[in-house]
Amino acid sequence: MTMQLMELNMPMVLALNMMDELLENDGSVRVNEMEAFLGVPVVPISASKVEGIEELVKHAIHVAKYQERPMCCFYAGCPVWYNRGSAWDADNSGS
Repeated sequence: MTMQLMELNMPMVLALNMMDELLENDGSVRVNEMEAFLGVPVVPISASKVEGIEELVKHAIHVAKYQERPMCCFYAGCPVWYNRGSAWDADNSGS
């Protein structure tokens, strides 16, 4: 579904829910790599424990305010990367 939404080229933030369960089961996700690959902000959250929600909202407001669209789209399995500057990149160069 994420890829389908990305094809619409709409501003979006990906919330990774149930991160508490993943960590409790010794799992991990490379959030920065996922973010770089997808070209959208990825925010780990735990909705049931209300963790990460503030950060998710902050990113959503930022993406909506600056109308930042996904930096890549996938059509027929072929990634097309958009080469553009992003206020997101400048604001979050340390993440």
